[in-house]
Formats: sequence, C-alpha cells, structure tokens
Amino acid sequence: MTFPLWNPLPAGVVLSELVGACLLLLPTSPGVRAVVVSVQFPTEGGYPVSFAWVDALDARGVLTLADGDAHDRLTRLKIGAAFDVIVIPPIAWRTQGERLRFSTALMVLGGLTAGAIPLATGTPVGAALAIPTAAAAAATLWWVLRRRAPTRIPLPGEHHLDGATLVDYAVARIGGERPEVMSGADQRARITRRIDAVRAEYGRLASDIVYRIESPALFDAAVPTTNAFEVALARYATEGSGLEVDDLDALAADLEIRFSVAKDHAETVGMGHLPEAARADARRAVKAATLAAGAATDGERQAAMDQVIRILDSLALYYLPAPEQVRGKLTSSAETPATPAGDG
Repeated sequence: MTFPLWNPLPAGVVLSELVGACLLLLPTSPGVRAVVVSVQFPTEGGYPVSFAWVDALDARGVLTLADGDAHDRLTRLKIGAAFDVIVIPPIAWRTQGERLRFSTALMVLGGLTAGAIPLATGTPVGAALAIPTAAAAAATLWWVLRRRAPTRIPLPGEHHLDGATLVDYAVARIGGERPEVMSGADQRARITRRIDAVRAEYGRLASDIVYRIESPALFDAAVPTTNAFEVALARYATEGSGLEVDDLDALAADLEIRFSVAKDHAETVGMGHLPEAARADARRAVKAATLAAGAATDGERQAAMDQVIRILDSLALYYLPAPEQVRGKLTSSAETPATPAGDG
C-alpha cells in the first residue's frame, strides 16, 4: 500500500500496511528531536523498524514491533512528546550503520593503544603526549570507519536531504510549499568555506608571533596531533577537488576535529613543549615581541624586534618563527591600526 509523500499518515493505518515505507515522526512540541523510521519485512517476532534521530542519522537502531495501529506502535520509540507521522521518500541508510557500535569500540581501542606508546617511555614528555596521541589516533580511525556515504533522503535530480535539512523541508512541504534544495555545487561551496575557515584561522595563528612562541606545538609536525592535522590539510590539497560531496564533507569534519584537537593540545602544553633550557629565553622573546608590536617609536620597535630575532636565532627551533617572518610581521603591525589583543 502506498501513501502520498510529504503528507500526514492517515488515521487507522496498521504497521503491516507500511512495509517498505519511510516515515518522519515530527514532534508537535518545540525542542524535541524528530525521528526517521523505515518499516521492514516481518520476521517471526514482528516488524523490524529501523530508526534514527534526525541529528544523528548514521546512528541507526532497530526495534521489532507487533502489528497494530501504526501511530500507537511507534510511540514505543519514546520520542518524548506527541508527534505527527509524515510519509517521506525512501531513506538511503548509510551502509555501515549496523557497524557503528563496532566502529566506536575500535576507535576507542585504537586511541588507547596509540596513547599507550608514548606513555610507555616513562618520561614527562611521553606522558604529555599520551592524551593528544590517543585523540589523534581515535579521530583518524573514526574518519576512516565512517567514510562511506552518510544516511540521507534522496530527492529527484541530484538533490538529497540530510539531518540538517529534513525537518525544515518537511514542514514546508506540509504547508504546501516546494522549497529549493541545495544543489551539489552549493553544498560543495558551503563545505569548502568551512575548510577555508580552518585554513584561515591556522594561517592567522601562524602569523601571530606571540602565539607561535607561546603555543609552539601547533607548528611542530613531530607532535602527533599537529601531524594528524597537517595530513588532513595535505589530503585536501591533493585530493579535495576530486572528492565526492559526501567525502568532502567527511574530510571537512575530520579537518575541523583535528585542528581543534591540535590547537587545544598546543595551548594546554604551552611553552612546556619547548626544551626546558629554552623556556626562559622564549618568555623573554614573548615580552620583546609584545613590546615591538606596541612600541611608540621606530627606535623602540627596532630594538625590541632585534631582540626577538636574536633570541629565536639562538634557540634555533624549526617550529618557531623565522627571523624574516618576525621582521615582516612586527613591521606590518606597526603600520596598521591597533587591533584587540589576540587578533594577531
């Protein structure tokens, strides 16, 4: 039996009449998450129903229900509020949905194993690297395990709905509208803007002399979290233009996660990442760089800038700013209006 798409399910329909149908359980109370459902062919125990919250479509669950009034049976999903049942097009479930629990367990195990490697050295540096190493390994495994196309609701043409667009689209269709759905090109442009935002923020931090010295781990490829981020950046540079939209979206999410993990680690470790003998000089370089950026006269600025360069030259650490960068950045800062602290 078939029912008109984007319309409420008629009263009195029983579950056995919905085999093969897909539904949106749309709460009538604000702030309650909607659920998508697909009714499968019966087994000895009843009718298996695949379901997922709209904001976690890949986390599919299955509940077997007895035949009977469909609306009444679907209340067993415990949405948390009264709901309308809307008929929607077939759901293209992510092919790895049934392996999500296994994937999560493998991600945790891989992260713990990777984190144990630096911890086994028994050194303070190893202990500091254990958590970020575990996080980077877990993030990498998670991305690899979820690379397949995510759950979505295909529409005519090359369009589709996902968890972010389904409810709004359904509400509009119920109201008689036919809203436009973002095209593949528009989706790619939106995803690319997210990636560009990460790259721009990374570039801003890299050009901030004080930040570079105070959080050097973000710029040291020997740090696992930074290395994982740089690998994702390199992958986007070499493969980004050829990736399908779904794969590009997954890469953007992975890049955002890796950048956040690397940045948080660098800011947590701070100048503790530097060799112990270099930390006092690094603190002096920070003070001199701050003085140079806010100097009132060219003479003061030049003297402070020269001090920063001398210190960085003496430290000779590849992940700290190069003298040319220091000179160019501090000179350009002097030629532009003052900006709020932390804006680079």
